[in-house]
Amino acid sequence: MDTDRYGRTVGVVMADGKCLNEELVKAGFAWLYGQYCKASFCSQWNQYQDTARSWKIGLWSMSNPVPPLEFRRGSSKSGSSAVTVNQGTPLAGVYHGNTSSKVFHQSNCKAYNCKNCTEFFRIGMMQ
Repeated sequence: MDTDRYGRTVGVVMADGKCLNEELVKAGFAWLYGQYCKASFCSQWNQYQDTARSWKIGLWSMSNPVPPLEFRRGSSKSGSSAVTVNQGTPLAGVYHGNTSSKVFHQSNCKAYNCKNCTEFFRIGMMQ
């Protein structure tokens, strides 16, 4: 659909007749940015996000979900730079990332050796 100011492709992903973007928002696994989403379907996606938030599913199950932009800027309310899922349970494994941007990659991620990754660290195995 577009290329953003950082050169990233912005688009709608369709698979098996379904819109992946929409399904992620419905399931609470994606954050809708209304200031950027101006297409005709965006108002419906906003309603899906509101429903996911009210049902406390996906990222909305967390007590204080932090928008990605705030997280990258270091405005996380928790102040933690660790990668977490399931309401704070650390993912065990080796990570490579950037402590300034707070973007980290697991060892199986294709961006594990990104040019901005400056630090390695390990989180012990979960019990």
